[in-house]
Amino acid sequence: MSWGRSLRYLFIGGYRGLCCKMLILLASFDFRIPSTLVFSALRNGTCLMHRISLTQLRVAAFHWKPSASLIAQLAFGILIGTLIGFSARYEYEWDVHTFEDGLNFVVPSQDRNITIEEIYIRCVIIVYRKREKKSHYINAIKDTYASRCNQTLYFMDSKKLQDEFAEELRTVYVDTWQTMYHWNFYRHILRYVSTHLLNESDLTSRKRAIGWTVIGDEQMYLMVENLRRYLLKVDSREALLLGRVTQTRSLLSLLFPFGAYTIVSTRASIIYSDSALRTMADDKCSGWSIPVATEKALVTCASTVNVRIIDPVDHEGMYLLHSKSPKSLIPTTSGFSIGSPYKKADVKVECCSDETITFGDMNYKQHRMVDFLTRSKVKALDLCLWIRVWCNRSGRYQTCRADAIEY
Repeated sequence: MSWGRSLRYLFIGGYRGLCCKMLILLASFDFRIPSTLVFSALRNGTCLMHRISLTQLRVAAFHWKPSASLIAQLAFGILIGTLIGFSARYEYEWDVHTFEDGLNFVVPSQDRNITIEEIYIRCVIIVYRKREKKSHYINAIKDTYASRCNQTLYFMDSKKLQDEFAEELRTVYVDTWQTMYHWNFYRHILRYVSTHLLNESDLTSRKRAIGWTVIGDEQMYLMVENLRRYLLKVDSREALLLGRVTQTRSLLSLLFPFGAYTIVSTRASIIYSDSALRTMADDKCSGWSIPVATEKALVTCASTVNVRIIDPVDHEGMYLLHSKSPKSLIPTTSGFSIGSPYKKADVKVECCSDETITFGDMNYKQHRMVDFLTRSKVKALDLCLWIRVWCNRSGRYQTCRADAIEY
């Protein structure tokens, strides 16, 4: 048998099999095909689909009535896909186009005679009752950066915890299930601070004092000295908000434009000038037009009341506000390009700038270690290395930036 004849029989067999599969598929979809069409499709084991006219196929298509089970399966699949698309979100810290980078966005101070000592820092810390070892966090904060703030206020949703520290700390009890991720609760904090702290005699007695307020949770660590030095570069008389600006996307953003939006990360803490805090505590930032999520509401509110948002960076283009701990920011394998997943135009995220202002997602042990290292004049990069070694003692060696560190 020649090769040509073999290929011919192979082609004919495959064609007949394809025709039969098409008929089976049509039957599975419950097509109401006329009897003449069905019987003409198969004759003596021979597929005659090529003889069916286009008109007959159209009739079959228009008479298709899908079963209820098929509709239910399709609806279930669409529902699951939509839920995954909305819930699966990821942040693009290197791809933000709504706001300019802080490197080109800093407004020079109008008063060159202001000194670091004249910058008044309020630290507002939110402590949650669901956090394990809450007392350890408060003691660590009290012994570290809070001692360098001019004023510290703790918001607590645990009455028992408030009673424990009522005599030595200034605390406010808030009976709510909401967290700082809920704009309704966060705005309550802004209004309380605006009403009770901004006009206190401790600040007004200083004629040249310039007030700033830092709001974060118990896992925030604040480099107070670095913050004061950075604030010398900006005009504190303007309504300014300093925060880590990122872009969050859902999987649906790959198909639809509404899946991406810009946020200001609350985990990295938010820093307000006095005028910005008063403005954002106003009733203009409430209502149905403001998102319920704080990180989105901050952007909308700032745009509504003309508060300028700055994402601080240093002279090398490295970010100064971090939503993660130094341990999480540093790479662990040699194949990792430093800062590669965070880069955007001329701005780098590496661990870490010597001028870093905040870290997020820190436990109370890391608070004390970072405080010890900063007081010991350890540079930020060495700080990151030591944090990883100290916190992850799972073996004799720890790898950081592909270098083995023995301790």
